[in-house]
Amino acid sequence: EECPICSEVFNESPNCPRLLNCGHTCCEDCLNQVIVDTQITCPTCRSISVAPSPANLPKNYIVLEFIANKKSTEKPTGTRAKFSSKCEKHPEETVIRYCIEDSLPLCADCILDHGGHKLVKLDDPVLELRFEVKGLVENVKEMLQTTEEKKQDVLGKKQSIGQAVMREIDRIDSSFAAIYEKLEARKNELKKKIEVQAMDCENKINDDMEALEDFSEQLQQYLAKLQALSNTIVSMSTKELANSSEWAQRITISKREVHVLFSNCQKLGTLDPSSLFSSKTLFNTKPLEQEISKFGVVSLGGDMLNPTIYCFGTQNTVLKFHLGTQRWSQTVIQEPNGYEFKNFASIAALPNGNILITGGTKSNEVYEYTEGKMIKRCNMLHVRSSHNAVYHNGFVYCIGGYNGSSWHDKCEKISIETNSPMPIASLNYKRCAFSSCVAGNCIYVFGGYDGSKYLDNIERYNVTKNKWEVLPCVLHRPLQNTGAACYSENKIMIAGGYNEKGTLNLVRSLDLETLEWTNLPNMNFTRYLMNKFHCCGGCVFAIGGTAQGQNIEYYNVSEGRWICLRSYRELTEDTMYKWAAVITDEPH
Repeated sequence: EECPICSEVFNESPNCPRLLNCGHTCCEDCLNQVIVDTQITCPTCRSISVAPSPANLPKNYIVLEFIANKKSTEKPTGTRAKFSSKCEKHPEETVIRYCIEDSLPLCADCILDHGGHKLVKLDDPVLELRFEVKGLVENVKEMLQTTEEKKQDVLGKKQSIGQAVMREIDRIDSSFAAIYEKLEARKNELKKKIEVQAMDCENKINDDMEALEDFSEQLQQYLAKLQALSNTIVSMSTKELANSSEWAQRITISKREVHVLFSNCQKLGTLDPSSLFSSKTLFNTKPLEQEISKFGVVSLGGDMLNPTIYCFGTQNTVLKFHLGTQRWSQTVIQEPNGYEFKNFASIAALPNGNILITGGTKSNEVYEYTEGKMIKRCNMLHVRSSHNAVYHNGFVYCIGGYNGSSWHDKCEKISIETNSPMPIASLNYKRCAFSSCVAGNCIYVFGGYDGSKYLDNIERYNVTKNKWEVLPCVLHRPLQNTGAACYSENKIMIAGGYNEKGTLNLVRSLDLETLEWTNLPNMNFTRYLMNKFHCCGGCVFAIGGTAQGQNIEYYNVSEGRWICLRSYRELTEDTMYKWAAVITDEPH
């Protein structure tokens, strides 16, 4: 019942207990001191909660109720303070005894009506102990009632998730209704993915219900134990109680046990339906026949079974964020085989889930990361850092960059089959620290730095023709270190970046058919996003690159808003400015 930050006891104000998204509780007064913009970092688990102010977070009514109950059962300074000095039945008489059987204070006249009952003086120790046990019994009864209510709430969540699953199944059915019979197999595959996710959700709900059932049974058993203790104390004489401190000690132990039970009770039944089942199935309404296998994507992970963000920036470890579990982890590279991470390297995800790491400061080396080890594949034709590497149709294209003394317009591609580099057409403009992405059969590059100025021009590479062309449109301002991702058919998102005026959080969308720009909601933070901006399953992820905290956020395309994810501060305090990140399918 104390705030983990200031250790003050919770109350209605100013130390009102506010419930964070992670389930932990802190007082409103302390949260007002730690909130940054709209982000509140939990002092216990370091997860992020987003709210305009702490007052917008829900109150923890279980804590408030527990405090109120505790106050009502706290031991008073004297037993007489619990009763009026005058008898309710005979107002002219003074209360002198207490009837254990009927739980009533008695005057001299009332005593005549309670013949044979166990009567004690108002300052008798047995009365004090009885009231304490009674208070504990009431607390456990209330927790039992709360647990039953939580069980009903969990059942409601299960039903709600079931309805959400059915809605998604219906959307899939209606989307496939107009498609030829050859799409039937793909439709069933997508439905199976939804059902697997639904089964996982149901398993989590069932686990939660089982935990509640077990806790309910534990409370029933403990309630019986307390009632037995109460009966034992009531049946004992004052002398027996006075000659032994055992009973007071048992009451003290029971208090601690009830406090533990309360803590456990607070942790149960807190599943959020929106975090259990939030998948959306995305569709391209104009698929080519050869693209049928790609029609329909179950987000957040797209066609990936276990989509994971991989972050490279240290010598012997890889940071990973699992989109399914929303958890960060760290993997040691067991077999580096000569690999050393170089700042401003560029990486590309391969179809088999492996990752190709290219160049970096004064380096032309190419390594492939697979299952915790590095394999040297080849050397690029040129030393490159602050360049871009993208995968397309069996090749990783390495574009532009800086070689330590000059800026590149030279480009090359590396065959994944033969691990051999070969030159391709050069850029029209030398550039490093730019952004790029693949859309259709073309590669687009945006802005960058040419050694003397920031760039706003955009180039497009036609893979079939091996030719770069400068587009007639430009960025809204000259920028380097932006992020670029093709997030929808014929649309590329540009986010963040830097120029002489500072780092940006602006986001814009380029329509590749009309070459017109559209403003999108800004990110929550300003970011450097070169090699750290990727699309996956209907969402676009901005990874690190901000001086405002160790975090990532994603843009939900269907909802049109940016959402912050769990911070990676527990693993490193680096801003990831010089890092590279990619999203790929982690092996099972």
